[in-house]
Amino acid sequence: MKVLEIKNNLLAELSETTRIIIAAVFVGIMAGFATFLLKKSISYLSILLTGHFSSYHSNYLFLVCPLAGILLATLFQLFIHKNLAHGTEQLKNKINANDFHMRRDMTVSPLLGCIMTVGMGGSAGSESPSAYAGAAIGDRTARWFQLSPASARILFGCGAAAGIAGIFKSPVGGIMFAVEVLQMEFTVIGILAVTCAAITAFSMCFILSGFSWDLTLTADSVFDPSLLWWIALFGIFCGIYSAYYDFTQKKTGKFFLNIRNRWLRAGLSGLGIGVAIFIFPSLYGEGYNVVSDVINGARTPVLTYSPLYQYSMNPIILISGVAAILLIKGVVVGATNNGGGVAGKFAPTIFAGCLCGYLFAFIANSLFDAGLSTQNFALIGCAAVMAGAVRAPLMAVFIAAEISDHYNFIIAFIIVSALSYLTADSIRKLSVRFNKQ
Repeated sequence: MKVLEIKNNLLAELSETTRIIIAAVFVGIMAGFATFLLKKSISYLSILLTGHFSSYHSNYLFLVCPLAGILLATLFQLFIHKNLAHGTEQLKNKINANDFHMRRDMTVSPLLGCIMTVGMGGSAGSESPSAYAGAAIGDRTARWFQLSPASARILFGCGAAAGIAGIFKSPVGGIMFAVEVLQMEFTVIGILAVTCAAITAFSMCFILSGFSWDLTLTADSVFDPSLLWWIALFGIFCGIYSAYYDFTQKKTGKFFLNIRNRWLRAGLSGLGIGVAIFIFPSLYGEGYNVVSDVINGARTPVLTYSPLYQYSMNPIILISGVAAILLIKGVVVGATNNGGGVAGKFAPTIFAGCLCGYLFAFIANSLFDAGLSTQNFALIGCAAVMAGAVRAPLMAVFIAAEISDHYNFIIAFIIVSALSYLTADSIRKLSVRFNKQ
């Protein structure tokens, strides 16, 4: 009781603004630590399950791992009596309902569900659970600091932004998530608090991970302004793909949500994901290892561990494999997020964008002798598909720049993100108009 009395007396001496900023920094520390543990846990579990697999032979455990992960995540959600899927959408609903209170266990439960799902092969990301848990940390912190309802709203946004900033190591990306995706309106103090939380979360995760980036370029890549026309064309290409990706993801999600029996839903989605990953193991998890290899010039990581690996040096087989993966990526993401898994939708667009860039540059070089760098276009694509599919061009620009620590491509990121977003949005509007007729 004495400790609580001392705490209350100290808080009473501080202004509301001071308490908000201190609380925001605390939220950033906790969210950064949580996202670091999440990333490490997913990595360790993936290595434990697949580290002994052969690159040259078929690995049949790929058929089982995603199924087990989806079933475990389904059981876990049943045990805690809470649906943890679509964390970003749930946050939006809470904001619209002006409800910023979350259960105590939500600071941990989304992370545990994500470890089971993504660590065991679910083809999706870890950002939505990170944002969801971050928002819950923000809510608990606001209560501890005895903040007003208006200030608690700010801490809610701080937590969500910190979760994204930590998981992507992208502080500005986290801020843009709160503003552009969640569409939260902040005062000057609110913006300052969100900035403090995002920078703190990024710093925590960056320090704990040994000052390393998730995507590291081994060679210095230089933006070539003479390629602007190709880059603009690539942005439109990514917009078309983004519309397709979004369409297949939603259709797949609707299919699984129409299956009322949760165990049948989980079983079918897990088996489907398993078959896809068995043929194309690069679909396993978030796929950052594949993205890192591609942007550094490796030719065959897309088909590593695949039954097709022995043919991966054949350019036709390789590029056909890339195209096939792009065609089914939205399907497996939709199955993971709607079949019972706990995951996110943003990280898969980085993977898809990378392969779009590789495919585009390969085709342009083959048909027109364009001399495009497959590595550079793969990196640029990381922003383009996120902008078009997630409908958040500003967030996509900064996440792509910060996740790779490559701000010298910022002009290219802006161009492809804007064109991809506009193209995908136009296609969606035309589709809605056509369906109404």
